[in-house]
Amino acid sequence: MKQAGKITILRNDMATIHSYQCPQDSEMVCSQVIETKNKLVIVDAQQFIPYAQELRRYADGLNKPIDRVIITHSHPDHWMGLELFTDIPIYALPETKDEIEKTGDYLVQYKRDQFGDLITSSKFVPTHIMREGTEKIDGLTYTFTKVVDSEISFSLYMELPELKTLVAQDLVYNHVYPCVGEMNKKGEYLFDGWVKVLKHLQTKGYEIVLAGHGEPADSTIFQEMIEYIEYSKQLFESGIGEQGLKQKLIERYPNYCITELLDISNTFLYHRTW
Repeated sequence: MKQAGKITILRNDMATIHSYQCPQDSEMVCSQVIETKNKLVIVDAQQFIPYAQELRRYADGLNKPIDRVIITHSHPDHWMGLELFTDIPIYALPETKDEIEKTGDYLVQYKRDQFGDLITSSKFVPTHIMREGTEKIDGLTYTFTKVVDSEISFSLYMELPELKTLVAQDLVYNHVYPCVGEMNKKGEYLFDGWVKVLKHLQTKGYEIVLAGHGEPADSTIFQEMIEYIEYSKQLFESGIGEQGLKQKLIERYPNYCITELLDISNTFLYHRTW
């Protein structure tokens, strides 16, 4: 069976990272498979069922048990494939677990209205709470950090210090149009909070940065993301309007992928009804 998604393999003496990127029709979402001597850890579970199936087949083909699946945030493109992993402990921040519990049914129906049977028919809520801190899993150090008010109100990133690697997920989009326009519970847009965390991460000397959309990057991606978010904020606050904002971003970033994500951003920025 021909594989639709793309796998990038990054090897180290301590671990191998398999970064699975689905095709553009499901937003080039990335799931990470972290392989150590005896175990696998999977980060994020895709959106379309065929790509979640492909991810699971690939992981099973490594012939090691999956220790856990970690869901980094509550955007549906990162958890709707969980029905392929219900036999595995599924971890998420308590805030992410609560958000999926509250909004999952609505989001499943909303996505099924768009994509039909490519989307699960049921929500799947993480079963275990992911706590901040440092943990050894099969000899590899993971440092888990909660981020408040960045791309979304709550998200999780993971550092793998022995590998000089950041599992950034949706803190970073690599040559895919970032989805901006989320608000916190105070009704504040999250541009500034996102830039703040990126500037912090920029100082930490990572050699590998695993994106939530797009291929793995290096630390130069932080400045590119900062400039994109600051430019998006400037355009929005200028009153240019949704079509003008979209056109200016396409003109400035013509090599980025998935203009549909600009439409999602505009929905958040200009048509929010919640």
